[in-house]
Amino acid sequence: MDISKETELIIKLKLLPGFGPKNVELVSKAMVKLGLFLDDDIKAYVQQCIKTNYIRINKELTSEQYQKAIDEAKRIIDTSLNNNISIISQNDSDFPIQLKELKSYSNGKFKDVAPLILNYRGDLSSINNKKSIAIIGTRKPSVEGEEAGIYYGKYFAEKGYNIVSGLALGCDTIAHKATLNVHNGTTTAILAHGLHMISPKAHEKIAEEIVEKGGVLLSEYFYGTPAFKTYFVERDRLQAGLAIATIVIQTGIGGGTMHAAQATIDNNKILSAVSYRELQVRELENVRGNDYLIKRGAFPLRDASVLYDFLQTGQNLQYKPKDSEMQSFF
Repeated sequence: MDISKETELIIKLKLLPGFGPKNVELVSKAMVKLGLFLDDDIKAYVQQCIKTNYIRINKELTSEQYQKAIDEAKRIIDTSLNNNISIISQNDSDFPIQLKELKSYSNGKFKDVAPLILNYRGDLSSINNKKSIAIIGTRKPSVEGEEAGIYYGKYFAEKGYNIVSGLALGCDTIAHKATLNVHNGTTTAILAHGLHMISPKAHEKIAEEIVEKGGVLLSEYFYGTPAFKTYFVERDRLQAGLAIATIVIQTGIGGGTMHAAQATIDNNKILSAVSYRELQVRELENVRGNDYLIKRGAFPLRDASVLYDFLQTGQNLQYKPKDSEMQSFF
């Protein structure tokens, strides 16, 4: 197990103080193109970029800060590899191509939000050699939601799809477990923290089973990084990005699931929401978001085979703008 020199360079740049994703991307691309991979090259080239206004940072870095970033990068790499965690970047051939074009729409324009780095444990071929479907939803599903999660997870795993979710309580775990019960079923858990831990801790056994059965634990955060609230929102875009379609089992109007749903829409992928027959289920606080998404243009899902057939056509869906539709929903 090893990492590429391009990836190692990106890790070192990411650890420089005040170096955001855009600066890392600009500098790393230029240095790779010029073949500059030595530690001494980093300080010299970054200083040149600052001097020529190729990049901007708030405060000039000291020699000690450059060295600290380099040392920390080497520690993270060694610790990760010693714990069977691989690190790849967009420069590597096995980096999931689905994530290279990831976009986010806000203020009337699209922004590149593709991850530069991925940390993973398991078999990445389950992502690269299979189509994926994300199955997500509330941490507190109703009985109907639990049944739906099992049904759709099992159906699409049996059809050969890799099932993507976030290993959270509720709908996520239901989808992972349903997949693991399918012969040769593979599932990917995208985590909002470093792979030194599993959150919640009670799901450690499920995480191990995911890896043992050919799936992947995936994160854009380095070994040792704790789970911050904002990371769960950032993580959601990767769920949508990996998948050709996202299935929402149950969600409230303001649920965290909405972040992944919006990422699905922003990237012009298929968003599907389970449509429950019973009005009393649809009106539950943790389910009302399903009807809202369907009103915005999400595929109303009941029979899994209908969505499966639709996916074979390669057709797209037309979604309504978020703001105007939100007003008309109430």
